[in-house]
Amino acid sequence: MIDTVLKKPIVLLVAILIICLFGLAAAFRVPIQMIPDLDPRIITVETRWPGATPQDIETEILLEQEEYLKNINGLERMVSAASFGRASVELEFPFGMAINEALILVNNALSQVPSYPENVDEPAVIASSFSGNSFMYFSIQFRGKDERNITHQQDWIEDNVKTRLERIPGIARANVSGGAQKQIHIRLTPAELSARGLTVADVRNAIRTRNRDVSGGDMDFGKRRYLIRTLGKFTDLDDLNNLIISEQNGHYVRLKDIGLAQMSHEEMRTFRTTIGQQTMGISISRQVDANVISLKQRVLDQVAQLNKTLLADQGLVMSLNSEDVRYVENSAKTVIQNLLIGTVLATLVLLLFLRSLSATLIGALGIPICILAAFLGLSFSGRSINVVSLAGVAFAIGMTLDNAIVALENITRHVAMGKSRMDAAVDGIREVWPAILASTLTTVMVFLPIVFLKQEAGQLYSDIAIAISASILMSMLVAITLIPVASQRILNVREIAEHKGKLDKALHITTHWGEAMANRILSFGQWILERTSRQVSAVLLTLFITLFTLFTLVPDAEYLPEGEEAKVFARLLAPPGYNMETMKELWRQLDGDFTEKVDRSKVAWLNDEQRQALVKPGAMTDENQEANLESSNAFKTPVPPLAMHIATMSPGSMRFVTEPISRHDTPQLIEAVSERFDAIPGMRSFATRGSIFSGNQGGTRSLNVELKGRNLVILYNRALQLMASAETLIVGAQLNADPSPPTLSMSQPMVEVVPDWQRAAELGISQTDLGYSIWAYSDGAFVDEFYIDDEKIDMLLFAKKGTVNSPKELEHLMFYGPNGQQVPLSALISLRETVDTATISRVDGMRTVTLQIIPPRNMALEQALNVVENELLAPMSETLAQENITHTISGAASELAKTREAMTGNFLLAIVIAYLLMVAVFSNWGYPLLIMTTVPIGISGGIIGLGLFNGLGALLPTFGLSAYHQPFDVITMLGFLVLIGTVVNNPILIVERSIANIKQHSLTIKEAILEALKVRLRPVMMSTVTTIFGLSPLVFIPGEGTELYRGLGVIVLFGLLFSSLVTLLVLPALLSLVFHVQQNWHNKRQSHQITP
Repeated sequence: MIDTVLKKPIVLLVAILIICLFGLAAAFRVPIQMIPDLDPRIITVETRWPGATPQDIETEILLEQEEYLKNINGLERMVSAASFGRASVELEFPFGMAINEALILVNNALSQVPSYPENVDEPAVIASSFSGNSFMYFSIQFRGKDERNITHQQDWIEDNVKTRLERIPGIARANVSGGAQKQIHIRLTPAELSARGLTVADVRNAIRTRNRDVSGGDMDFGKRRYLIRTLGKFTDLDDLNNLIISEQNGHYVRLKDIGLAQMSHEEMRTFRTTIGQQTMGISISRQVDANVISLKQRVLDQVAQLNKTLLADQGLVMSLNSEDVRYVENSAKTVIQNLLIGTVLATLVLLLFLRSLSATLIGALGIPICILAAFLGLSFSGRSINVVSLAGVAFAIGMTLDNAIVALENITRHVAMGKSRMDAAVDGIREVWPAILASTLTTVMVFLPIVFLKQEAGQLYSDIAIAISASILMSMLVAITLIPVASQRILNVREIAEHKGKLDKALHITTHWGEAMANRILSFGQWILERTSRQVSAVLLTLFITLFTLFTLVPDAEYLPEGEEAKVFARLLAPPGYNMETMKELWRQLDGDFTEKVDRSKVAWLNDEQRQALVKPGAMTDENQEANLESSNAFKTPVPPLAMHIATMSPGSMRFVTEPISRHDTPQLIEAVSERFDAIPGMRSFATRGSIFSGNQGGTRSLNVELKGRNLVILYNRALQLMASAETLIVGAQLNADPSPPTLSMSQPMVEVVPDWQRAAELGISQTDLGYSIWAYSDGAFVDEFYIDDEKIDMLLFAKKGTVNSPKELEHLMFYGPNGQQVPLSALISLRETVDTATISRVDGMRTVTLQIIPPRNMALEQALNVVENELLAPMSETLAQENITHTISGAASELAKTREAMTGNFLLAIVIAYLLMVAVFSNWGYPLLIMTTVPIGISGGIIGLGLFNGLGALLPTFGLSAYHQPFDVITMLGFLVLIGTVVNNPILIVERSIANIKQHSLTIKEAILEALKVRLRPVMMSTVTTIFGLSPLVFIPGEGTELYRGLGVIVLFGLLFSSLVTLLVLPALLSLVFHVQQNWHNKRQSHQITP
């Protein structure tokens, strides 16, 4: 094969160029995304029932849906929640299950629910994953001063803006928030109803009876065929107000006689502001496989067009508040920058070792080819270009040079022996191709177990695995084909054989230093091989260091890296009963500190027109501004300069989304927000930085404790007790709960209407009519739908404004029964003021309280898990069991345990695969075991290196630099898998050469090992140093996105360094011991055969 390639170099060149062209095409066509697409495994069922209490939603919706959903095949977990007017069921399926199949099963289960109460919306079924989260956030506000209410623009925005955004190829959804939809409010006067002997139910029935068109079929008249319709739907409000409700004594009672129908809007449940000004928001979600960078530009182009046309005509402007694409763009730039720096450094190392421009050029030829091969591999496997896959490409640079170095160094060695370039190329490749094949296959095949890792980590690993594997496979082909061909053509024999090149003279200092280092290593090898005691001591010392590291120095683990976005997401949770106005008042107290810190001149996404639109509102009085100033000065942590500040209020909660101008100010911003939220008595606050891998509530570091039981009172009391204990045990932790901590009590004010059923029966009043009337008089009851052209608007019945101002006033309303008697409601009902819960959460069909614990940065997730299990839950396990409360651990802590368990099995499988591959190459079962001893050595070196790296990061503030800490997360653990395939490469060279020296050249054990060490020392050093220098920029140069792969780089870099030192210094001793044992056993066996 080698002879054929050397004889037909044009064919090889064309093949290489074709691969490069395909790689270039792939690089431009593979979608660019923030993170790898994570398969959706969560399906959410959302059902709206306006005006319904959590208690009714639980019994009428959740219990009915759970009855059928719980039997779905493959369902792992079902989380339900009932809140005011809304039911949510989150269904979690196993990794790898086809999401379309799961959607079909969910929809089939929901179709079996017999019925829902009146005016319950059709359940919405949504499949989601982290990679499909919203990635662009806009606000819409008036261009200048405007008397209109921005929230009343929701219907227009949904019809004109939302639809145009969702038509953009690659957009999945555009979610509109902060507005109120149109409604027709029919305000009834209870006294007029009673005077005419009518009830609310009569009005409802009259409206529904009239408001429909009836098809009458068709008829033939002469030569024509006519379709017949009976028209009944209301055409306008006048038509509705003139509706005849009843006929009394020859007079018609119309709707306008007992009330008035008028256009209005639904009750505001959300209040949203951007930099202090009330706005509406639109968040954009992408489709799977969409290119986020080009998609971002398409969205911005569409928004610019809307701002010039439709929005301008409406007096509105749409502004980009924040987007996650900037993070991936900066992260990609950082990776590419580090990739280029690593390439240059690796090439310079080649130059220093080879001292030949021609040889260096030949060795570096494969770098761009292997990079393009990585993109080709990503394209063929259906992956994307993202921060993780680009990191894989960058990691592959040093590894791809390994094969090239082995091939090139052996060719140059043969050239130095006086051979022609042709003979040197042929002989050099023939000698080392088995070692190249073995090292390549072990590096590639160790990634095979990743296929069986189904958690999120496995899906993230696959991008790195594919990028590295494609590059390594191409590097093998380059090493055994392109390098010998290039060596035959352009290798400068004079530089190699005679060392008389100009470059060799210029690098005489480094050459002298390198030769001195090589001589020391060879002298140490000779010294250690002189005595068996030295060999045993070296092996035992290495074994002790390795075992000590593996059993005592392994740090506590984290789950996934957070993807450190600059944005901060904070929530303020109020006790039950806080209405919208109360939350707005709290917002006025807090918002000024943040709004005034937004530096509009540095907000790059604001154009002049938008900057003018986002003026600081003048709604604040001087007194409020002074109060804000005083409160701001009272806090220890100042608010840093901000790029954006968004606030959202709803009854009982407030949410801030705030972004500093500098990402380094994010920890300070979290502290500042927490201080201000915690200063409000009776509240519970929660603040965390955004994450590209999970929800923005600390998902990758969340430790959830689920308490399940039947009695809510007991459940809530125990949950509050555990929260208080957790706050003491884990100082500085962020604590939250679902339901939220302030609602973990029966403290939601509630009025229970208790009918007198006997009296109602005497008057002929049904429960349905009575309940509907009370609903209408209190919060408004749904009647029917009103159509204006193709616009559908809900109609609701209300009492006339001012009629009912408190629950007690319901008793004074007059009610007219079917038998003609007119009675006050107090004769039919009694009102009982009580308290209940504002939210009901359920997991797998049981009422549940989920405690969310996010440990402080100085405590790893695994350490926090041990504290929770041993110090928090263990002392209370008996008490919980007696109260029929069960507890489980979920969240990131649970996923960490599952991932580590899966990784352990896959790690052992990778070791077995690597071992069997080397058995096949060496045709021996024992020698590969010698090579595999470097695996635990490399792993211990990676662990030691991670500790040294974090120790150095902790010392940086001493020199005025920012401290850093690399967590031991599951992406970092992938470095161990990479090490299996890389640390064995150097031992393969020495073991293979030593065996050949003994078997083929009949050298003594000492001579064979020393000759192998001498011959392979240079390629081992070259491959190790090039890989280290290629990885160094990824490890030591900070930037956005580096936190995702830095830990992986640290493990591989230090693991390879440590294993290479052991390979050169200790492996000869181990080889000598094993060869001597083998020789003694062989001699003893021969002596037994000779002895009669």
